[in-house]
Amino acid sequence: MKKRWIKASSTLLIGILFVVLLITCPDEEDYAEWLTNKHLVTCTDNLELHVRECKKGGKKIIRESGHVQSAGIYMKVEEIYTSGNKTFNFRAFGILGHFWDYSEIIIKDKPHL
Repeated sequence: MKKRWIKASSTLLIGILFVVLLITCPDEEDYAEWLTNKHLVTCTDNLELHVRECKKGGKKIIRESGHVQSAGIYMKVEEIYTSGNKTFNFRAFGILGHFWDYSEIIIKDKPHL
């Protein structure tokens, strides 16, 4: 009898945890808000020209590539932007309504002539 109770309560606990993870999983809107708040990057879509224009702190940056991986209980994002000799590699892992940042900025030296 005691083993049944432990098995049933364990199953219920795992089910509740899974539902909480599903409900609190961040989405792409949450990521866009986080990117603006954390890294000052804002993007707007120009529907007439079918392009996305992005700025970092008011200065234009170019989105080179990116991808989003979402499993329903977590979200993983990586986007690469460039501006001049700087490459911004924004990476984040989102779970429980929060993003953990592991981004990097690469500054390329100008070639010596």
